[in-house]
Amino acid sequence: MQKSIYLIICLILSSLSMQGYAQNPRQFFQDTWKEKHYITPSSYTNSTLPTTSGDARVTFNTNLVLNKVLPTHLGVNTTFRNGNTQLDRTQLYTNAGIGSMRYPAGSGSNIYFYDGNTPTETRVEFNPIDGTLSKHNSMPPEMFVQFKKNANSEATVVVNYFYARYGITTEGTREARVQQAADYAAGFVRRLNIELDAGIKYWEIGNECYGAWEEGYEIDGVVTTGQEYGEDFCVFAEAMKAVDASIKVGAVVTREDDDWNSGLLPEVKDHADFLVVHNYFTSVKDATAENILASVPQVESVHTTLLDCIEKYTGKPRDYYPVAMTEFNSRGPMNCTMVNGLFVTQVLAEAIKNGYGMVDLWVSEWNWSESAQESKGFLAKADPQQADYTPRQSYMPYQYINSHFGDQMIEASSNNAHIKTYASTFSSGEVGLIIINTDANAHTVNIDLSTFATEEADMYWHELHANSLEAGDHKFYINGETGTSTGGGPNNYASIAPFKAQLKSENTFEAKKYSVNFLVLKPKVTVPRRNVLMIAVDDLRPVLNCYGESQIHSPNIDRLAEQGVVFTKAYCQWAVCGPSRASIMSGLTPDGTGIRNLSSQLRTENPEVLTLPEYFLNNGYTTAGAGKIYDPRNVDDKHDAYSWTIPYTNPSDYTYPTEYGPFVQGSNYRVAANMATEQGPAGVDDDGYTDGQIALDALGKLDALASESENFFLAVGFKKPHIPFVAPKKYWDLYDRASLDLAEFQKMATGSPDYAYNTPEPMSYDDVDDVWTHNDPTLGDGILTPDDQRELLHGYYACVSYIDAQVGKLLNKLEERSLSENTVVLLFGDHGYHLGDHNQWGKHTQFENSVRAPLIISSPDGSTGINNTPVEFTDIYPTLCDLAGLDVPQNTLQGESLSPALRGEELSKNMAVSEYRKGGGASYSFRTDRYRMTLWMHSSNDRTDLIDWDESRIKLIELYDYETDPLETINRASDQAYSTVIDELKLKAADWWSQQYSFLNELPTSQLGIPYIEHFENYQINDAFQGDYWLHAESMWNRLWKSDYLNSFTAQVVDDSPNNGSQALEITFNAKETSEGGNLVKLRTIDMSGFGGQDFIVSYKARTNSSGQNMLSIGSINNPSKYNALSTEYTEFFDTVVLSNNRLFIYFNNLAVQKNTEYKIWIDDLKISRSTATIVDAIDDAPMNAISVYPNPAKSTLYFKGVELLDSSRIYTINGQIIKHITKQHSSIDIGSLAKGVYYIEIQSQGQKTILKFIKA
Repeated sequence: MQKSIYLIICLILSSLSMQGYAQNPRQFFQDTWKEKHYITPSSYTNSTLPTTSGDARVTFNTNLVLNKVLPTHLGVNTTFRNGNTQLDRTQLYTNAGIGSMRYPAGSGSNIYFYDGNTPTETRVEFNPIDGTLSKHNSMPPEMFVQFKKNANSEATVVVNYFYARYGITTEGTREARVQQAADYAAGFVRRLNIELDAGIKYWEIGNECYGAWEEGYEIDGVVTTGQEYGEDFCVFAEAMKAVDASIKVGAVVTREDDDWNSGLLPEVKDHADFLVVHNYFTSVKDATAENILASVPQVESVHTTLLDCIEKYTGKPRDYYPVAMTEFNSRGPMNCTMVNGLFVTQVLAEAIKNGYGMVDLWVSEWNWSESAQESKGFLAKADPQQADYTPRQSYMPYQYINSHFGDQMIEASSNNAHIKTYASTFSSGEVGLIIINTDANAHTVNIDLSTFATEEADMYWHELHANSLEAGDHKFYINGETGTSTGGGPNNYASIAPFKAQLKSENTFEAKKYSVNFLVLKPKVTVPRRNVLMIAVDDLRPVLNCYGESQIHSPNIDRLAEQGVVFTKAYCQWAVCGPSRASIMSGLTPDGTGIRNLSSQLRTENPEVLTLPEYFLNNGYTTAGAGKIYDPRNVDDKHDAYSWTIPYTNPSDYTYPTEYGPFVQGSNYRVAANMATEQGPAGVDDDGYTDGQIALDALGKLDALASESENFFLAVGFKKPHIPFVAPKKYWDLYDRASLDLAEFQKMATGSPDYAYNTPEPMSYDDVDDVWTHNDPTLGDGILTPDDQRELLHGYYACVSYIDAQVGKLLNKLEERSLSENTVVLLFGDHGYHLGDHNQWGKHTQFENSVRAPLIISSPDGSTGINNTPVEFTDIYPTLCDLAGLDVPQNTLQGESLSPALRGEELSKNMAVSEYRKGGGASYSFRTDRYRMTLWMHSSNDRTDLIDWDESRIKLIELYDYETDPLETINRASDQAYSTVIDELKLKAADWWSQQYSFLNELPTSQLGIPYIEHFENYQINDAFQGDYWLHAESMWNRLWKSDYLNSFTAQVVDDSPNNGSQALEITFNAKETSEGGNLVKLRTIDMSGFGGQDFIVSYKARTNSSGQNMLSIGSINNPSKYNALSTEYTEFFDTVVLSNNRLFIYFNNLAVQKNTEYKIWIDDLKISRSTATIVDAIDDAPMNAISVYPNPAKSTLYFKGVELLDSSRIYTINGQIIKHITKQHSSIDIGSLAKGVYYIEIQSQGQKTILKFIKA
C-alpha cells in the first residue's frame, strides 16, 4: 500500500514538474516534441539471458521524468560546402532521425552571401563563398529548402554577422554597416521563409563571433567585443523579425562567465530568443581516449554556467533563454574511432538530461584530413579506410536513439563506474535504455525492473562495439556484424535485426568492452490462445461502406470493421487468385512459393512449405476449411489435405434444394466461355447459390468446433463477386442501376506501356462485344457503353451484398455460440478488381484497383479504427499467429506482423510490393504512402529468387503520385521534377530486392544456425590453425583432422583473389606413404546431436595444385567411389548427406599420392543447409537406376543413356534451387549457359523418375 501511495505521489510531482517546464513561453523548442511509439520489430535474433548476479546493476524510475526528448536533440550541421549532392543522401539523414539541420554552418557563414551578390570591395581581404552553383560545388538555399523538406527536419540558419564589420557603405559609419548587414540578413529570411515558404524557425546571428579565426573579427587593430556584438544583434533581430515575426533568433555566447558574455547578455536580454554555444570538449593535443570520455561532464557544467550568467547579467530567471549547442564534437585522430561512438552517445544523452533545446553535431560530412588523421563528419568522405558516405561510429547513436529511445527521459543510474546509463519512456509504454561500457573489459549487468509495468520484459537491442580504442582503428561492429573494408561497420547497418530476449531482474545482460547498447524493454503481455475465423472473398475490391463507398450495401462487413482495424492500403502479392492465395497461406511472395499461374502445385514448387492452417494444426488447433481458400488448381483435390484436421468438403459435393434449376445448383462459378451473363438473377434463397452453401458448411463447422475443447482455425472462402455476377434477386433489388456512378477515368495513363493493361474479363461472355466502340469526351474512347457498364456494376454490387449477408451469418454464429470474445476475425479480398477504370474490367494489372483489396482484422480487446500504413498479404500469416497467441515462425516468412496496429501502435512497414509477369518480363510494383513505382524487367527470369538487384535489368518504369493524381492518369517516371523520388524509391527497391534474394537463397534456419556459411573473408590473412581445432570457437566447423600418413601439415587463411576473388583456406601437406584409399585430411562440424537421420546439403568450392595421375579427390560422403576429382580451377561441389555420428564431414582422399611430395588444396564457401524434399525423395526413390548422363563433365549439351525420350527434367543448383525446367519431351539438354560446378538433374520418363549428378565444365 505504501509503495502504491509513493508511486502516485511521484507521478503527480512528475506531472506538475513537466507542466511547469512546458508552460515557460520561452521554452519554444518544447513545441517540437512529439509522442514516440515504439515499432516492434518483425524480425529479430533470439537470445537467452543467463540468471546470475552481475557486476553492475542498472536501475531506472519510470515515475521520475527529467526532460522531454525533442527532435531538435538529434541535430547536425549540413554545411553548404559539402556540395549539391547532399540531397541524394536524404535517406541517410531520415534513417538517423535528424530533427535539426544547421545551414550554411560553420565559419563559412560569416563569408556567405546567399544570393551570390558578393561585395566587390570590403574593409579587409577575405575569400567569400556564396551559394551559387555556377561558382562553387555548393548547396544553395533553394536546394537546402528541398533537402530540409525531404528529410522532414527542422532547420537553423546562420546569417552573415561579420558583413556588419567588413562591409563598406556610403556613409562609412558603423551604424550604416550594421544596418546594411542586418537588411541583408532580413533578405535571407525573406528568401527562405516568404519566397520559398521554408518555414525555418531558428536563426543565428553569426558563427563563433568571439573567435579570432572569423573573417572580420579584427579590423584596424580593433576586435569584436561582446557588447558590440550585442548591440548589433538587436539591429539584426529587429530587421529579420520585421520580415517574419514568428522566427526565433539566437545570440552567440561562450562557454564561460567571461567578458564576452558579461558584455553581450545585458544588450540582448530583450531581443534574443535563445543562446547559442559551441563546445569542442578537448584541445587537439589533449584528445586522448581517456580525456575525451572524461570531458562529457562539461555538458552539464557549461549549461549551468550559462544559466548562472543569464540570471547574473539579465536579471531574468535562470531558464529564461533555452540553450542550443549548435556545434560539438571531439577532436583529433580519435574522432573516427569507437571513442567518438561512446562520446557522442553520452553528449546527446547528457544534453537531453540537462535541458538543452537543440544539439547539433559538427558535422554531417567532412573530408578526411591526412595531416590531422581525422574527420569530424559522421559520414565518411575521402577516408582511406572506408567508402564515401558510409556511417562512422558517431552516426550510429543518432540511428539508435531515434529508434530505441523514447520521448521522455527518466531517472536512471548504475552502481558501476564503467557502466553509464540513460533511460526513457515511450508513449506506447516501453522503456528505452542506453547502457554504455567504457571499460576495456566486458561487464555483466542486471537491469532492475521494479518500476517497470510488468515483472518480465521482451527486450530488443542493438549493440555497437569495437575491439579497441586505438587511434588508427576505425572498425566497429553492430550485433557482431561488420563490413569488409578496413574501417567502418556493416554495409547493412540500417537493416540489421535486433537481438531479442526475455528479461527479468535476475537476468544478466553482457555489455561488451567499448560498447554502446541501445535497448527497448517492452512489457511482457501473455496473449491467451485465441480462435481464428479467416474469411476470404474472391475478387473483392474495397467497394464497402467502411472504406468510404456510399453506394454499396455492406452492413455486416461494416459491423466487423467497427469492431476492428480497417487497413486502407492493403495490397496483394499478385493480382490473380492462385498466386495471391498461395502467398497468403504460406507467408511467402510468389518468388518464394513458385506459384505464378493457375496450374503449378504449391507443394511441388515448394515441398517444405508450412501453410498457415498447417502451422496452427501443428500447434494443437483443430483446423477446418469451407469454400475457396486456396485456388483449387494450385493444390490437391482435398484443398491441400495437410492443412486440415477436419476433412475438406468440395463445394461441388454440396446438396442443393431440388426445386432449383441446374444453373443455380452450384454450376454458376465456372461457366463455359460462350455462356451469356443473363442467367439471373433468380428469386431463390441464399443456399440456392454456391456461396450460401459455403456459409451453411461453415456454420455447421462452427457449431462442431464450438463444442470442442481445443482452439480452432476456421477458414471460409466465398466465390463471389468473381465473374459471372450472379446472386439471388433480393440483392439486385438493393440497387438502382441508373444511379450507379461510373469510373471517372477510363483511359490509358499517359506514358504507360500497352503491356500494363489486360483484356477485360467480360469479353469472354457472349453478350459482351469483343470490340468496344463507345466514345466519351470525359471518360475515354473505345469503352463499354454506360448502360453496359452500369449493368456490370449492378451485378458486382449485388454479389458484394450477397457475400456481406453470408459474413453476417458467420458473425452472428460467433455471438450465438459465445465465441466472439475469444475469436480473431480477419477478412480479406484476395486482390482488387477494375470496374471500368483505365478501361479495365478484372484484375491482372499492377494498378491500384487491381492490387489493392480490403483487409479488416478484429481481435478481442484489440484496438479499432483506421490504419493507413501500406501493408501486404504476406503479413496475414504472422499477424494471425501473433493475435492467436502463437509464436511467429522465425526466418521462414516474408511478411511482418500487423498485430501492433491491433494494440494501437505504429507499424514498421512503409512499403508494399506486388508482383506480376507481362510484356515478356517480370514486374514489381512498390507502393509507399504516396507513390507507386512499377518496374518492368527485361526478362521473366529477372526475379528475386534468381538474381540479386541489378538496375540494368529494368526495361521501363511507371511512377504514380497519388497525392496529386489519385486516378493514375499520368506516368511521372520521365518527369524531371520526380527524379529524386525515383532515385529514393530505387534505393528502397534495391534494399527490398536484396533482402528477398538473400531470404530465398537461404533455407530456413534451425537452432544450429543453418544454413551456415564459412567465408574466410572473416579471418585475417595468415591466420593459421593451432593443433586440430578451428580458427575460432564460433564456427560451426570445429576440427581439422589429419592422418598419420603425413610428414607435415599446415592450414592457414590466404589471399586467393587471383583464383577466387577472395580469401580461402589453404591446406598444405606432405605424405610419407600412399594412403591406399584412406583419408588424408577431414573437416568436422560441431556436435549436431538430435538431428540424426536428417538430410543436409554440404557444399563448398575447392581447387588443388595437383592434377592428372595424382589428382586429389574430395567429398562429404565417406565413400571414395562418390568423391569428386579436384582440378587446378575452382569447382563447386555438394553432397546430400544423411547425418550420422552426430557430425558432418568433408574428406580429402587419394589412392596414389606420391611420397615426400607437397600438395596444396584451397577451399572456400563451406555451406551447410537443409536438403530439399524434392531432391531427397528423388534420390531415395530412383527406379530408373540404369539411366546415366554423358559426357560428364559436359560443356554444352547433356545426353542420356538408357532412355530415348524424357517427359520432363529439372536442373537444381547445389543448394536445391531449380534453375531449368523442361516440360516437353526431349532427349538432350543445353547446359551452355550454366556456370561451372556440380548440379543435380531430376528426370522423368513414362511415370518413373530418378536423379543424377553431373558437372558443368
